[in-house]
Amino acid sequence: MRRYITISILFFIGISSVLSAQSDYGREIPLDDFPKFFEGYRIQVGAFSTEEAAVSLKYLLQEKVDEAVHLQYAQGHWRVRVGDFADSMQAADYITSALMPLGYSGSKMVRDKIKRIQDSASKAAMVDGFRVQVEALSDRAQALESAIKLDFNNPGIRVYVFNKDGLFRVLLGDFKTRGECSNWLDKKRASEGSEGWIVPMQVYVDPPPSPVQRPESDPFDYMD
Repeated sequence: MRRYITISILFFIGISSVLSAQSDYGREIPLDDFPKFFEGYRIQVGAFSTEEAAVSLKYLLQEKVDEAVHLQYAQGHWRVRVGDFADSMQAADYITSALMPLGYSGSKMVRDKIKRIQDSASKAAMVDGFRVQVEALSDRAQALESAIKLDFNNPGIRVYVFNKDGLFRVLLGDFKTRGECSNWLDKKRASEGSEGWIVPMQVYVDPPPSPVQRPESDPFDYMD
């Protein structure tokens, strides 16, 4: 009985230390402050020569549909488009099931750059693990710039930024064991002279895809 109590206490201490380490790092800051785009489909509901008319339709649609409504300006026209669909079948189904019953029978599917859609289910699954902290900076922009470069130069290893009390910590990886984390860090030290230290914290079972991409179009053309 005494042995069981001792094991339980040690287990609780171990779990508490990992959770404490996680909370010490504060809130995660996304690397994709600006939207990233990839090829997909949207549904164009209207095109206008004046911004006022386009904005009016956008607000009207936002009250009626459950998809995002986008306002884009190109070649002298304001276009009102609905949704961020990965394939044409999804877009076509939405026209017939949602827009046509509302009276928008003239809606048409168009190829467009759509925003990356994060898989919230995969992001939610987390376990106790380890990451490598490489920096702790007081400047948010500098920390994000450093993290984006690290993410770009380390394919397959996600990079994260956590903020607490104005300090932005840059961390790499979702390692399930300390040994796995240590081996990766040793290899980086040997090949690149990289420095860092191992910290215990909650990590993703299936890390979300990296948001660090080179969009083919200018995100500022999209006036959402």
